[in-house]
Amino acid sequence: MRLKVTFYTKDDENYEFNKYDIQGMIYSALLDAGMTEIHAGNKIRFFCFSDIFPSNILKKDFLFNFIISSPDSNIIKNIYNILDKNKIFYLSGYKFHIAEIKEFDINISKDFITGSPVVLYLDNKKNKYFSIKDDSIAFFLRRLKENAIKKFNLYYHENININHLIFDKLKFHREVALLLRKGKTSFNIIGTTWYNLHLNKLNRDEIKFYNFIMDAGIGEKNSLGFGFLNPVRNYGQ
Repeated sequence: MRLKVTFYTKDDENYEFNKYDIQGMIYSALLDAGMTEIHAGNKIRFFCFSDIFPSNILKKDFLFNFIISSPDSNIIKNIYNILDKNKIFYLSGYKFHIAEIKEFDINISKDFITGSPVVLYLDNKKNKYFSIKDDSIAFFLRRLKENAIKKFNLYYHENININHLIFDKLKFHREVALLLRKGKTSFNIIGTTWYNLHLNKLNRDEIKFYNFIMDAGIGEKNSLGFGFLNPVRNYGQ
């Protein structure tokens, strides 16, 4: 399930959109809705959100958008209820007004485009990330599959096994290095964006799995707004 938030600011502010701020706003809405378990322990949070679009450069009275997705409809409904009631939210102390907020479902496809960079660790203890410049696509696809299956089994308490790569063809867009700020600490995250992640055949018994990754996100750091997927209809036609 998905939630599209369209918003604006009435002020001229020297602020850069920061994924930690958006994640914090989402957590705050869920806590206000009574979902206190969202902060319980070191566990996976099953939601994702897109980059800000059509631009991430702050302008007064300009309409910005982002989309939150989750396989858990309660997460989406609770965020919707809080934001729709308040009509405003804050990012790092800056006030933003909601112009429109909309819940919706979306149909599965055999083609996907990334709505935010896909992040994978090479070595999480050393904080080293996959880079398409230095590392193999085979590693990327293998880790993408392992990570997706792990999250699916954890969410549904199942033991699914997929005996093929989760995507058959890839069309690369670019690699990005993002500077994130959390409090007074800054650090870089490397991710990749993709014009197309294609599946040759969508098997009936795997529809549940692909619906899950479409809403939960792929790769790591999904709840920080990485690995967001949008389905694409009639790609390349």
